Amino acid sequence: MKNKSVVQEVKQLSTGEFIQVMTRSFVTYSKLNCIKAFPSVFIQGQPGIGKSQAVKRIARNLKKELNKQVFIQDIRLLLFNPVDLRGIPVADMEEKVAIWLKPKLFNLNDSEDVINILFLDELTAAPTSLQTAAYQIALDRQLGEHEIPDNTFIMAAGNRSSDNSIAYDMPTALRNRFIHFELVLDLDDWLLWAEHKGIHPFIVNFLKNNPDKFAYKDLNTDSYIIITPRSWEILSDMLKNLGGEVKENEIFMTSVIGSSLTYLLLNAHENPLIQKIIDGEVVEVPKKVSDVQQVTEALVNMIKKFQADKEILTNIIKFSLRIPVDYAVKMFKELLQIDEAEFSLSEIEAFNQLMEKMVEVSKNV
Repeated sequence: MKNKSVVQEVKQLSTGEFIQVMTRSFVTYSKLNCIKAFPSVFIQGQPGIGKSQAVKRIARNLKKELNKQVFIQDIRLLLFNPVDLRGIPVADMEEKVAIWLKPKLFNLNDSEDVINILFLDELTAAPTSLQTAAYQIALDRQLGEHEIPDNTFIMAAGNRSSDNSIAYDMPTALRNRFIHFELVLDLDDWLLWAEHKGIHPFIVNFLKNNPDKFAYKDLNTDSYIIITPRSWEILSDMLKNLGGEVKENEIFMTSVIGSSLTYLLLNAHENPLIQKIIDGEVVEVPKKVSDVQQVTEALVNMIKKFQADKEILTNIIKFSLRIPVDYAVKMFKELLQIDEAEFSLSEIEAFNQLMEKMVEVSKNV
């Protein structure tokens, strides 16, 4: 497993754009009766962005537009041994040869009234010894003696090595057997899908007002909580199934999106202390450590939202000078991540004081 720095040349599309492009192309090839001529497709993108769901939506679109049954055969190579994919050898005593029985997972319907999608999901999570099984499938549309029916589109998906997930380098020869697309985060595209899917309105409204909370761009974290589009779908399903007031399900919200984001989701616009800090009022620092933590986390999550407002940012920084240093460090780290296109943080005297405080802290570590 390697991490290589490569030039980005793969076509980047939102999930919705990719679905439209593939649906249109697959429909065209189906009507021309030349599905087998369509090259194998590889989809890359961060975890939770909707790669597997995209394939399912393409299948539904094909069924609707072509009035045919569409079956997805989902194969996770990681779950197999190389010999499993070829099948079981049975002796042909008359011919003195071994016959390989076709594995059930390759038993695809070859009827003219059917379209198959052979989907090799999590391809890059499989070690090279298993990825080689995809060589023949992707280019020759067969594995050993077993041929893939002509009515079958071949697709594969995997995470990028930069996503801090299991991702083995795809051998050059295998890469060359696919056409490549990368799915990228697009909140507007997701919100259109969310309306169709019926995502909980509480979540939709929150993300419209806080677009920077949609997903982690950097997945290199030790936290078990990873925010992706999938996270919001999971949370929506839970909130709708559990029912009641959203706040009643706070413990489950925390289990999906973490405590700081849950606090912001539930309290940012209701907590009068937060509003007073933003307005520049001198407020008393909460006595309870848990209250200090909650207020700090809420403010940290709001810094990027107000990064172009020098006055509000100054008010937040002034408050950070008065809280325990452990929490001020969190604030300082988040401040260093903002875009200084509007103005320089060094123009804010309170930020310079905070920086001096951080220098003193580093000397005592």
